[in-house]
Amino acid sequence: MLVSLELKAIADKHGVLSPELALGYRAIGLARQEFDSLDHVRAAVFNTTAARLAFDALLGPGDVSVRDCGRHAYTFCHTFTGSVLRLDARAEVLHLPACCRLIEDQWLRGQPSADDAVAAYQAVVSEMVATVLTDPPEHVFSVRRYRCRPAGEYPDVLCRFARCERCAAWIRLNRLYDVEGFLLCAACAEIEPSWFARTSSADAARAMHGRTWPR
Repeated sequence: MLVSLELKAIADKHGVLSPELALGYRAIGLARQEFDSLDHVRAAVFNTTAARLAFDALLGPGDVSVRDCGRHAYTFCHTFTGSVLRLDARAEVLHLPACCRLIEDQWLRGQPSADDAVAAYQAVVSEMVATVLTDPPEHVFSVRRYRCRPAGEYPDVLCRFARCERCAAWIRLNRLYDVEGFLLCAACAEIEPSWFARTSSADAARAMHGRTWPR
């Protein structure tokens, strides 16, 4: 199938256009559409498959954090607006038929496969790549959008804590994030604190408006 020159360059560097690489590229494409560009966009990748190669190529390693949770999930955050795009790949997108899994098992054991079996495997993989790149976004990913901002700026010397409203852990106030009105820790918000390192005091004051903080 025909692919963009941008994707071809990444695939050539990787050595193969795999479904995982296509998935990462598609995720970045959706983020680029969502935010009009990739300026001020940071991302978290929750696997270490070839998908991350697309992120490193198009966002740069400094703008990407990798958490190897084994999930085809991607979080994009526009650090100026606090807008977050969360993409979770649907299970069926990368599901290999049993015959293809058998071929992969043979390769892992160092056993050769018949030429027709290899051709069938390659055809299935090519179809998976095409599906990832061309199907409607909602068929490829479960999509969520929300806003996330630092809840406030407090000096670390102040021992002021509040509970994360998802995991219930006690977190220092300047390490909590306002996600659609809920105070969450960075892990539950699925963001990186460094993304908001340049948040101004004025932004923090606006985020804190209307909240009642524990003494």
